[in-house]
Amino acid sequence: MELQANLYQYLGLKPSATDADIKKAYRRYASKLHPDKHGNDDFFTRRFREIQSAYDVLSDAQKRSKYDNRLSAYKANYIDDLMEFRRERMNELEATRKELAKERKKNIELKLKLDLFVNEIEKFKKTKELQQVKIDNDGCSESTATIIYLVICSIIVTVVLFLTW
Repeated sequence: MELQANLYQYLGLKPSATDADIKKAYRRYASKLHPDKHGNDDFFTRRFREIQSAYDVLSDAQKRSKYDNRLSAYKANYIDDLMEFRRERMNELEATRKELAKERKKNIELKLKLDLFVNEIEKFKKTKELQQVKIDNDGCSESTATIIYLVICSIIVTVVLFLTW
């Protein structure tokens, strides 16, 4: 059930307004917004009709009672819909939070592994294993340790690129 508008708001009233309050508010707005006072401007004509419609419904006890029932049902449905939307949104946010927490944990673990790996490389560089060992067979000047070092460096670069991607 959808209402076009809240008629009480047209007259600047609350639903608990008395008949005298309704009449007083109607007269005040009708005199302020009458189209004849504003050169038959469309805005004021529309606004005046809204005020007249609100007054027609709210000044008649039967119409007002029906309107109040519809307004209450609308508000109840609106609140139910709003609460359902809120629950759905909270569930979505909780799922997103859990995914981010898992991802954060995974990133922390990868960073720790990378830090350990970098420390091992630093230890490896400091040892004497990294000194050049010449290969005698073909007179090549490259060392096995240098090749190992380059491979390890390329692995580090690959891991860092993977983490930042």
